[in-house]
Amino acid sequence: MSVQPMKIAQTLAASFLMGQVVPPRTSYETKSSMLAGVLLMMFAEDADKMAERLHDENAAMREIFADASGLIEGDLASRIEAAVVSQGSLRVSVLQAENDGMRTLFAELHAAVEEMTSSEARALEQRLWEELKASTERRSLASQPL
Repeated sequence: MSVQPMKIAQTLAASFLMGQVVPPRTSYETKSSMLAGVLLMMFAEDADKMAERLHDENAAMREIFADASGLIEGDLASRIEAAVVSQGSLRVSVLQAENDGMRTLFAELHAAVEEMTSSEARALEQRLWEELKASTERRSLASQPL
């Protein structure tokens, strides 16, 4: 047997939206049921692309970290060098843990680069901003909250 999480979430969302899970007797129950349905729809949409998004973000940050190796020194450089190594898993929990760790380093790198004056630092800073923008676009949903 195979479980299809997105299909389950979509089916539950439709059931909530149509009032089949919580029969709406009051305005509060109706709105609560609809909110649960919308949240489940958003979950299903994000879950469908989560592994790809995390993989792409992690790859982009690793590439930036590799290119930053000549600019950064000390403890930050050592931690960035260690973060470039992937566990090679496609499990969302592993990808998310790697992403969380790299995002912390990404912010530290960004702060360090902003203090530098070289043209290489400006170019890297531009790439950091471009990746932040791309990350925001990857996380956008077709269905928006109420």
